[in-house]
Amino acid sequence: MGSLWEVPVDGGEEEPAIPAAKLYTDLMVPWAVLEDGICFNNEETRALEFFDFATRRITRKASREGSGPWGGTISVSPDGRWILYCQVDRNEEDIMLVENFRW
Repeated sequence: MGSLWEVPVDGGEEEPAIPAAKLYTDLMVPWAVLEDGICFNNEETRALEFFDFATRRITRKASREGSGPWGGTISVSPDGRWILYCQVDRNEEDIMLVENFRW
């Protein structure tokens, strides 16, 4: 788990902008910084949520379908009408034995 921190422009102590428990930061960056806030994946609620810089409130923007984990970063259109994200719906691996293999 990771977290996003903020520091006042005029100086001062840094503090978490969004509680670490709400962010899923395994391998990728599952948030998008917008002009008025941050859109992020909340793995606890399985939803795309928005942290508003002005009100400092978090609101749910969309629930995700499926049971798989997030697969990558989030991208939001400039007008905020579209969100693009990856989701892993199926993850399989095969182990194969190759006999008489020569390099």
